[in-house]
Amino acid sequence: MIITILTFAIILLILVVIHEAGHFFAAKLMGIKVEEFGFGLPPRAWGK
Repeated sequence: MIITILTFAIILLILVVIHEAGHFFAAKLMGIKVEEFGFGLPPRAWGK
């Protein structure tokens, strides 16, 4: 049971990071200045 929950949480985290990276790269592609990259609550993963 615990393995199932951990697997679900890890897969969900990976999917959220990929989703947010899509926003990041789309903004960069459109020439929008991206000051930080994050997912969930602070602290941010990248930025000032």
